[in-house]
Amino acid sequence: MAARIELAGGGCEFVAMPDAFFGFGRPPVRQLGRPPFGGEYGAGMTLDRFEGLNNEPDIEAPYAHRYAGRTDRAAEIVHTALACQFGTGPDGLPGNDDSGALSSWYVSASLGLFPVAGQNAFLVNAPAFANAQLRFGGNELLIETTGHREAPLAQEAGTCPPPRFVHTATLNGKPLDAGFISGNDVSGGGLLRIELGPNRRRGRRSSVRRRSPTVIEGGRLGGVAMSQRIRRLVIVVRADPVICGHSGEARNLAEVALTRGFDDVRLLTWPLPALQAAGLPLKPLDSILPYSAGITVERPEPVGDYRVPDGRYTLGLTSRLYELFTDGVPTVCISMYLTPHANVTVEALRGARASGSGFDVTTIAKAVGSDITNIVRTSIDQGRPGAAAFLLATFLANDRCVAVSHYTRDLIVESAHRVDRICGTRFAEECAARVTISYPPIDTGAYLDPDPVRVDEALRRRGLERDGYLLFLSRVTLAKGIDDLIAAYRASAGRERVRLVVAGTGPELDQMRALAAGDERIVFLTDVGDEEKPLLMNGCAAFALPSKPRPEFVETFGIALVEKMLAGGGPVITTTTGGIPESVGDTAIEVAAGEPAGLAAAIDHAVLGMTADERRTASRRAREYALRFDRVAVFDGLIEDHAVPAG
Repeated sequence: MAARIELAGGGCEFVAMPDAFFGFGRPPVRQLGRPPFGGEYGAGMTLDRFEGLNNEPDIEAPYAHRYAGRTDRAAEIVHTALACQFGTGPDGLPGNDDSGALSSWYVSASLGLFPVAGQNAFLVNAPAFANAQLRFGGNELLIETTGHREAPLAQEAGTCPPPRFVHTATLNGKPLDAGFISGNDVSGGGLLRIELGPNRRRGRRSSVRRRSPTVIEGGRLGGVAMSQRIRRLVIVVRADPVICGHSGEARNLAEVALTRGFDDVRLLTWPLPALQAAGLPLKPLDSILPYSAGITVERPEPVGDYRVPDGRYTLGLTSRLYELFTDGVPTVCISMYLTPHANVTVEALRGARASGSGFDVTTIAKAVGSDITNIVRTSIDQGRPGAAAFLLATFLANDRCVAVSHYTRDLIVESAHRVDRICGTRFAEECAARVTISYPPIDTGAYLDPDPVRVDEALRRRGLERDGYLLFLSRVTLAKGIDDLIAAYRASAGRERVRLVVAGTGPELDQMRALAAGDERIVFLTDVGDEEKPLLMNGCAAFALPSKPRPEFVETFGIALVEKMLAGGGPVITTTTGGIPESVGDTAIEVAAGEPAGLAAAIDHAVLGMTADERRTASRRAREYALRFDRVAVFDGLIEDHAVPAG
């Protein structure tokens, strides 16, 4: 099956084939007469659809979805076959029994244990009985099913079928992490408990969470002993200490993964010297919060002696991913930023599958606006459409393609249309069909209700007072509108009431310091750590992030805005740039981008024009809106079909 999935082009492409064969997403067909003759028979053959369990070649097909992770599809097919294709009358078997082949299929499917031909494995499915006993010599295997409900055949095939999806399973009291058990487990006896439910529980999948085996040798799955309980999440990202929304996203996804059935969580990122040499804004190393036990940050060293440094570092990432993809551990890999992180992921997976491994790896690529503005649009404008087409092809080579906001998704589809017109490709159609939205995950608990005593202590250390400053806390770059903010602050009447605090570092830091030179009301802080952020946000009179579109960057969401809305304090002032409206809803004071005069008026309104009651109401509404981006809900939506609630 591993080779068959590869031949189809990957998991998604493979699933589409049995989907079509069993009629998912296709109109129903009229059942043939008994027996069919002439034109009726010919019409049935042209449908190219599953015609029933007629003979031995048919009996494996209902389980095909299992090998690509769609256990829900297999459950529907097997359940329908049991309910509708077998009976007690003279035509109770759907085809040629051939010395018991179809009868044994019925028995195995009813027990919820289907033997994989030629392998030491039984696929676990929903039993048709509440209890069953199997005897093997002196051993006895008991199968106990909870959630089971008897139903007449008419109801089985109707609108209220009994529960047919496995939600949890344990073997001798231990959670069953694989969707199968070995023949030794079956013949050795014990207790198999299976809990059924009526729904697929997408995004909160059962404890039976590995795909079915593609190859099992000597009781091992791809080199990992079947008794091991390992599931891995890998996130390829610019991680801490980079001041970047994705570094925070990666941390939050990693922390939630530990509560969702992943016991090996890794952030794959760049060595510190490479990050420093790139000129990226970095947090002070001693201000970075530690990760929970179970999360490993890997920084693969460069490989080889290429004269081009990027080649050495990307090979370091690719080679480490190859190792992780070929050790037999079921893995979900998320790449954030298509170039280069999705590139190295796809390349590593291609190499793994070429060597016969990597078929239990699911890849998710998350795109942001700068992937499109920096690569696709720029490449087209420069007459280099090949780079744009390659990026989109790499993006779509992943199992799931997500965008950080609706704005980003629209940007991707729009840019794909431009590539299609130039290159004759069909990227736009596929992007429109496949790209979904996954907002940034926020650790809401880190920002909600900060301790007032700690807030006051933090402000005292900085020489600040509650409601006595306007706060900018982000990368110091022109795309964040910091130059407009300094100009607007200087022109505002509110400057007499509040100071302007610019917290952060970035490529335009020296330029902005020069712009603010001589103004003692403007304060620059370059050492604000993660623990201090919510304290400064809570104590400010207003928070300003007046982002504006630039050729090199467009704000595709606005994570800092959501964090501020959770922390409380004064109102948010921002612009309608990019995906910002999605992050703030109707809870912020919005102005046009690149207009210091409008920004100055907004500062005066927030600082001088709002009553205490209006400020409290605005803060409450902002917090309620921001809670929708809680990292647990976002994780479960992103890691759909793989997230498993703890306990």
